Amino acid sequence: PRASLDHRVRSYVDANCAHCHRPGGVHAFWDARFETPLGKAGILDGLVQNHLGLPDARVVVPGHPESSVMLHRLSSAGTNDSMPPIAKAIVDERAVSLLAEWIMKLPAPVAPPEPKSPWQAVDIGAVSHPGHAVQPDGDSFVLRAGGRDIWEKEDSFHFLFRPLKGDGQITARVSSLTPTSNWAKAGVMFRESLAVDAPHAMMALTPGQGAAFQSRRQQGAESEHVAGPNITAPYWVRLARHGNEVIGFVSTEGREWTEVSRVKWPSTGPVMVGMALCAHHAQEEASAVFDEVDVQGDSNDTQ
Repeated sequence: PRASLDHRVRSYVDANCAHCHRPGGVHAFWDARFETPLGKAGILDGLVQNHLGLPDARVVVPGHPESSVMLHRLSSAGTNDSMPPIAKAIVDERAVSLLAEWIMKLPAPVAPPEPKSPWQAVDIGAVSHPGHAVQPDGDSFVLRAGGRDIWEKEDSFHFLFRPLKGDGQITARVSSLTPTSNWAKAGVMFRESLAVDAPHAMMALTPGQGAAFQSRRQQGAESEHVAGPNITAPYWVRLARHGNEVIGFVSTEGREWTEVSRVKWPSTGPVMVGMALCAHHAQEEASAVFDEVDVQGDSNDTQ
């Protein structure tokens, strides 16, 4: 029997794109593998690094071929816009027609729910793009953010947080991070307040500078940096607080942990614990997926 339109398109994309567009592949924002559920693949309304001059560009915009970068790249040959980028001399017109038909018939995606209480989301500092956070399922979160940096004496980023009283820890797997800059940052954070110059500690991943343990010990002080392993997403990060000491860790599989660094704060009072994302770019918007998120410690509520 004839395969469905969806199966034909997803199979074609898998065969032609998934060798690069997959976790651990190129610095792409989406997953082309057939077995990845479409709603979790970063394809529908997925962010792109190069808009190619298209209006409201995304990987695929349901009902709007003119804004779908995947279709534009598939329709090109012998240019920098072509995909695949190597050894493509002709355009597969049948595939282009099939993809265009699929895009036109796609229903508008249902927006994932906002993070559940006690999670709260806020932009800290001046940002180029308003941040946003959603919670597709219980322990998974998707953040989008602008932001200049989390560095020096003032920060500019998006923060999804909940309160923490006393000792505790947060663990998360950063499964993807858009490479808006080599220093774009996605990670877990303890922060004393929402002030732009607040004391904090962060265990972050970057697209081009590896893991980074960064902190500010006093309000308004300069940030401090300790370089971690030369790794990229997908990877696990953890922050643990014991008294006035905060320790940052990374892990390949979330079982065996490597300490990156630790810092002492003058306070043992309540803090905010959560996930931070910064594009490290004046104009671009970054996106990061956090899953297997686990917070341990005394809070106003529990997950």
